[in-house]
Amino acid sequence: MKNIKRCRLRQKLGFKFNERKKQSNRLLAFTKHRDMIFKSASDLCTLVGIDIVILITSLCGITYCFVHPNVESVQSQCLYQTLLPKSILEPYQKVHIEELIKKINEVRKSLKFEEKRSMILKEKKDARPKKVWEEPIPELSKAAIKNVKRNLGQMQTLVLNMINQEYLCKQAIHDIKESVTNHI
Repeated sequence: MKNIKRCRLRQKLGFKFNERKKQSNRLLAFTKHRDMIFKSASDLCTLVGIDIVILITSLCGITYCFVHPNVESVQSQCLYQTLLPKSILEPYQKVHIEELIKKINEVRKSLKFEEKRSMILKEKKDARPKKVWEEPIPELSKAAIKNVKRNLGQMQTLVLNMINQEYLCKQAIHDIKESVTNHI
């Protein structure tokens, strides 16, 4: 097998600190972890452009420091609580918020228009005379109920007659086509 050298950042460092390990092993692990943390912080500062301070104290009591871009700028931000300057994305956020406000206003206008429209339609519906089938059955008189029943019966017979005529027409057309094909 070929020896493949792994990248330090992707390699899992399995250093566990327990009482039985030697002091030198702990210092070696601390050094490796410290270097990885500082390298990652440097990459983060370069990619994102943030100001950062990292303080790490070793087991011996020595403090190590990583600061980007300089101590004074980070210190002034901490002292005067100006940790985050105005965001680069703030103008875009304002534009997005303004667009959303415009859309909300348009929806409100259309809602008001639809409410007015529904009121007008309701008034027109209430103003026109009701048909027999729109009235509730208990409010109809016995004569009106008999009239509706008679009209429905007549409508049923008309529909059945139309269906029979259509069926007879189709049957006749089918018979004519068969007789024509038999003579040819």
